[in-house]
Amino acid sequence: MKSPVILLASLCLAAASLAETAKNLAIDPKPRDGNWVKRHESFNEVSKKGEVQLVFLGDSITQGWEGNGKEAWAKTWAPLKAANFGIGGDRTEHVIWRLQNGNFDGIKPKLIVLMIGTNNTGHQGRPAAEHGGVVYTSSAEQTAEGVKMILDILGKKLPETKVLLLGIFPRGATKDDAVYVFTKDGKFVRSMLPQMKGGGHGLDITVEQGPEAGVEDDVEVLYHCDVNRRRVLKTTLDGAVLWEKGAPVEAEFEGKKIYANENDWNPTNVAFHPNGDIFVGDGYGKSFVHIFSKDGAWKQTIAGPGSGEGQVSGPHGLWWDDRVGTLAVADRSNNRIQYFAENGAGKPWKHVSFVKDAMRQPCHFKTRGDLLLVPDLSSAVELLGKDNKAVAVLGDGHPTNLRGAARKDFIPGKFVHPHSATFLADGSILVVEWVPIGRVTRLVKV
Repeated sequence: MKSPVILLASLCLAAASLAETAKNLAIDPKPRDGNWVKRHESFNEVSKKGEVQLVFLGDSITQGWEGNGKEAWAKTWAPLKAANFGIGGDRTEHVIWRLQNGNFDGIKPKLIVLMIGTNNTGHQGRPAAEHGGVVYTSSAEQTAEGVKMILDILGKKLPETKVLLLGIFPRGATKDDAVYVFTKDGKFVRSMLPQMKGGGHGLDITVEQGPEAGVEDDVEVLYHCDVNRRRVLKTTLDGAVLWEKGAPVEAEFEGKKIYANENDWNPTNVAFHPNGDIFVGDGYGKSFVHIFSKDGAWKQTIAGPGSGEGQVSGPHGLWWDDRVGTLAVADRSNNRIQYFAENGAGKPWKHVSFVKDAMRQPCHFKTRGDLLLVPDLSSAVELLGKDNKAVAVLGDGHPTNLRGAARKDFIPGKFVHPHSATFLADGSILVVEWVPIGRVTRLVKV
């Protein structure tokens, strides 16, 4: 008997422009790195106990129940003997491998809630280490084949279990450029950097001395992080590329090499040291924080992955906090801000303090006077005073289910997923959000 499938939403996959590959990677079962294997094995242990009646299966969206959704989970799903089998970054081929290697062996849940496939389309163009380093492609049709294979495996393993198949959130840019320029009044001026389409992430501006910026006089330059091509770029204000860097393969931390090749990271943001050096956070990669020179040369790795003092997990945003003269890191996956200070030449920087008050998933920072501005992915924007205590929590929309909603459904004054924010010259605040159709909000003090 085949497993009955309830289609809550159809697969919303943008048609891929890349050519079809000879091999469909979406149905080629593959494991990932060591930490991934540990989580996979923990699911096998849960399965062996045979007590689970409801399983959520998928990627980071599913795993997110353990973070911001833990209260709702405890109240709604835990009483139903639920288990979370979500792993951030998983594609269909990873779930297939999991199903073939112990997941669900020993349990017969009444219902499986499956959401998978967004990373198949979102990882287009990236090197896939688990597939021998080939450039990853997965068309809409190929991704659908991967989802179908998962359903087929579940149908054979658990013929009496129902499967609720959820639709895939849309993602990726529909325009040709990555960076858009507007006047202070919000009027569009121009767009640029098409090579970063769909990957534009961290963006900041600084003034550098002329020769170091490639010109005669002091000049403003832009630094960008491209999460699709896994690069850090330095450009002029008009988008001319001055340099572009991949992962520093020469980097070492605690005596060990960090990266196998230039694509073995995923930088998310930069910050500027007063001496002109550049901090780069490997926020979507291996959770290291690096220092580069203004000409793009790697100098030092100052922090690595973990949850303890001096360790970071998902260092999504960085900022030199001139209120206190130290580096602030949006330690997002650890649900905190962490401050670092220098600790001697060539040594990892030392932990100074944590900020956990009012923090959920801090993404980035800006300062103005004594205030620290913190956009928080969990539906709010926080303002902290000089003592890093919360002065205000703005537009708190938590909890929310509006990320994939139509614009008309957004609630004025309530945020969905603030991803970055900045102070404008007049003191107002501009907030951009992580929603598929985009959302920019200007806040004015009243």
